[in-house]
Amino acid sequence: MHILLRKLDGGDLRSVGRSGEVVIEVLADPSLAVELVAGLTHPNAVVRMRSADALEKVTRCLPGVAQPYRKTLLELLGRPLPKELLWHLLQIAPRIQWRPMELPLVHAATVRALSNSSSIVKACALQAMVELLPQDRKLEQAVQRQVELALASGTPALRARARKLVPLLARADQSLKRTSRKRATA
Repeated sequence: MHILLRKLDGGDLRSVGRSGEVVIEVLADPSLAVELVAGLTHPNAVVRMRSADALEKVTRCLPGVAQPYRKTLLELLGRPLPKELLWHLLQIAPRIQWRPMELPLVHAATVRALSNSSSIVKACALQAMVELLPQDRKLEQAVQRQVELALASGTPALRARARKLVPLLARADQSLKRTSRKRATA
């Protein structure tokens, strides 16, 4: 096991262990992201979860660091995953530039995640749907319906997240209208 992954081992799923230290190392040397991606399929559940946590934190600062691993991440999103791994992958998904043929698969993974028993997973799925809209505008009505459904019948946490997403949807809609008008006059 790579030294980076050894730092993520130990303890239980309720703690982040030394993932903050690992994040700093990967930010200093982004080539180490390959080890975090390898950690996503490690036999040890703690290493898997902490690898996902660290990769998600790294992609906040360096979104492009996950791009070379797009296929691996898409494959993982297509599988049943533990909630601790899934919510991090859902947070990473909008930071990747997906190919047009991959976007329906990513969207399907977010829709599946909405039926997860975890409120955190559901909130991350809804957030990912909205954040992915700039990459696939065809899904705007479907995403709008999901946000409305969450507002009407979601858990308190999901309703709160949906309320925060409504302004993002409105801004995305305005941006789309401006782009459409520019194309029409060009």
